Amino acid sequence: MTQRSGLVSFALVVIPSILLVAFRILSPELNEALSNDGFGQIAVHSVAILIGLIIAFRYSAVHDHEYRRSKAISALSKTYKLEDRGLWEKGEVAIQKLEASAYSDFKGRKASASRQKMQGSI
Repeated sequence: MTQRSGLVSFALVVIPSILLVAFRILSPELNEALSNDGFGQIAVHSVAILIGLIIAFRYSAVHDHEYRRSKAISALSKTYKLEDRGLWEKGEVAIQKLEASAYSDFKGRKASASRQKMQGSI
């Protein structure tokens, strides 16, 4: 199992907070609104840290070839099950349509050609 860099994980946790501070510096209105409201300031910085933790967690998860292989197999097995169910149902409908057209009343040259085909064997 590969190990991810601890420095990169720490940077991913801190980046949203750095961006928030940069927005506060660039926007005096935002800085004034947050500095007047202590609870809002704590909430906004907590959300930034939470976003950073989510990003770092997603970075730390290693999806190697075995993980991707098992995901692909499970997705294909679902597809095959649905496909098999649909194919059998569609096959029954197709056979019913063919039988109905084979026994329908044809007139003229089509009638004699279809009778000859029905008398033959496969």
